[in-house]
Amino acid sequence: MAGIVKVGEFEISSAVATVDLDNVFNDNFDVFMIKCVSVGSDTNSVTTRMRFIKDDGTVDTNTSYATANLNVADFSTTINRLESTGINQFYLSRVSMGTSTEEFTNLIIYLFNTRLSLHTNFVYINSTLDPNVDFKMERGQGYHSQNEKIRGVQLFSSSGNLDNGKFVVYGFKKS
Repeated sequence: MAGIVKVGEFEISSAVATVDLDNVFNDNFDVFMIKCVSVGSDTNSVTTRMRFIKDDGTVDTNTSYATANLNVADFSTTINRLESTGINQFYLSRVSMGTSTEEFTNLIIYLFNTRLSLHTNFVYINSTLDPNVDFKMERGQGYHSQNEKIRGVQLFSSSGNLDNGKFVVYGFKKS
């Protein structure tokens, strides 16, 4: 029977350099979703990033990531497209957040092929940001070219620390 199952939940309320959602991906599911709510930072003008935790428990910092993001910078007609290949992380958001209590990011991340060692790992990202001035939205996607099993992800800020957020991992059951 197909369905959605919560496989992990993590919360931070003080400054940490990384949030490791480790040992959350397993062979019981085809697709995973990570819901990130009210993610904040202790540093101004930063973005949210992600790396994969490989099956052996190490974080992949090789230049094997590629991302493309499309963001609506405000409620005007400003739309930006940003692409990067050969980098050592996924850009989950290219829109900066800061230290104000009203500045936070919400993300939904879908991950595909995490447990297939002979396939490329794909991610699909939706994010919203309230930078205390106006509401911003972003959609992105990316791939990891190492073709290896992934058991989790590491989330971090482009500078400084993440200091707030709730992270829930769901698995979509095989049918």
